[in-house]
Amino acid sequence: MVFGPIPDREYHESFMRKAIEMAQLALQSDETPVGCVFVRDGEVIGRGINGTNASLNVSINLVISSLFRSQATLTLIE
Repeated sequence: MVFGPIPDREYHESFMRKAIEMAQLALQSDETPVGCVFVRDGEVIGRGINGTNASLNVSINLVISSLFRSQATLTLIE
């Protein structure tokens, strides 16, 4: 529940739209239609979708796969 105006709403919505794009990709790939993006300093550093249906491995979920991609990006940045 939102209790007031959201600061920088358009800025945050742009990243939510990217997450929705990832969810649409997941749906097209016969996965659960969820997606996520990780953002650092206004830049997407990781994104992901569930991979459980394709891999038949429940540990390949969207958060884990996205975290690995984000970690790799952060390593390159730093």
